[in-house]
Amino acid sequence: MLWRGRREDGVDAALCAWLLHRVVDPGAEIFLECAPESSASPGRSFPAPGPGDACGFDALMREFNLSEPALFRLALIARGAASAERWLTPESAGVAAVGEGIGLAFVERERWLAAALAFGDALYAYCAMRERG
Repeated sequence: MLWRGRREDGVDAALCAWLLHRVVDPGAEIFLECAPESSASPGRSFPAPGPGDACGFDALMREFNLSEPALFRLALIARGAASAERWLTPESAGVAAVGEGIGLAFVERERWLAAALAFGDALYAYCAMRERG
């Protein structure tokens, strides 16, 4: 499936792309818009936060009924990173900085996606290790 995200959503867009590509839909194609959302753009847009969601990552977790403990930990970190609550977890501020840096360093879609996937893989590995104790 083709998914559409907005580059301006920073770390939330990067982590949503990772969740979609690695967990929800491994065959997913990600299309990034550089301008405000347009109905003429292809694909399904990343979900907007709904009631009780702090970010799009939360909305995806709820929509696809994801319940793995490492994903819950990652969601909490993402929630802080994508909101004004940068200190929600000890990791959130650093994750926010790296997520913003990915958007600044990788302008081309393919390079941005590769960096976002590597970032998500590393963060997920960290969360899984923390869950194992």
